[in-house]
Amino acid sequence: MALIIVQQKNQKNILQSWIKKVKWNGNEMEEKRNIDEG
Repeated sequence: MALIIVQQKNQKNILQSWIKKVKWNGNEMEEKRNIDEG
């Protein structure tokens, strides 16, 4: 029973770190676009 809870926590952490990575990549892309346009 406890194992399922741990797995859910790990999935949440993986999802959060993935979202952070995607947001960070998105910000980087936008900065590059701004530099190209500027």
